[in-house]
Amino acid sequence: MLIGSDFSSYPKPGKPITAAICRIHGRKLVVKEIRRLVNFPSFALLLGIEGSWIAGIDFPFGQPERLIDDLNWARKWADYVRHVARMGKREFRRTIDTYRQGQPRGQKEHKREVDRRAKSISPMKVYGTPVGIMFCEGAPFLLSSQASVLPFLPNRDSKRVIVEAYPKLVATKVVGTNSYKTDSRQKVNAAQKAIRTEIVAAIIDKSPSSKLRRLYGFRVECGEALQQSCIDDTSGDMLDAVLCALQAAWAWSQRDNNYGIPKYANTLEGWIADPALLEDA
Repeated sequence: MLIGSDFSSYPKPGKPITAAICRIHGRKLVVKEIRRLVNFPSFALLLGIEGSWIAGIDFPFGQPERLIDDLNWARKWADYVRHVARMGKREFRRTIDTYRQGQPRGQKEHKREVDRRAKSISPMKVYGTPVGIMFCEGAPFLLSSQASVLPFLPNRDSKRVIVEAYPKLVATKVVGTNSYKTDSRQKVNAAQKAIRTEIVAAIIDKSPSSKLRRLYGFRVECGEALQQSCIDDTSGDMLDAVLCALQAAWAWSQRDNNYGIPKYANTLEGWIADPALLEDA
């Protein structure tokens, strides 16, 4: 089994954690269903599924090394995640706010090495797109899952593997920086819907010369109803879950090569599973 998940730091019916449940058949990534998890216990149950699987989940699994050192946090991922879990969301946000106030302009939110390469926002961000809060809420679930969380916590005894995903990297390869989603589920944007349609067409493209198929090694297969749901979902969460699954599938295909983890990806900050982030990319 393979899972792709778009994470929410405050899951609820209007903004659930979205999970694409998939299977790999040859070079096809078959999407069986897309689940909407409206609370954290449901997410914990997902990570507790027995059997062999790999999951790609969209939130930063780690924090920048500079922040960790400046705050005198433990230099082991499991230890500083436990520390953040004890802090809780409110204290974590206060800690980050206080730290930012003491930093010079332009250096208030540090980035991990992989963020610089992926052009993703700082995992310290606790407002706007609060990926820092996603880390605070989500990382403890990864730690308690007993899965192999790469590259932080390899667990050779576990048949379950979790990698960090970033679906925007996949979408960018198709539509560049064009926006394909909005925070409002009710506000229909015809241009964004057309862009989501283009992305869906690219991931299901059966042509051997398909750009995404050549990059990731797989094409996506799913029923017309699921395809249309990904197109109609203005939030982009359903589509993002499928794109996360595609990144997880690529990592799975690289399992004999340490899941594609490059040398620059240390066990303090982490890494995002995507062929564009290999060392020579």
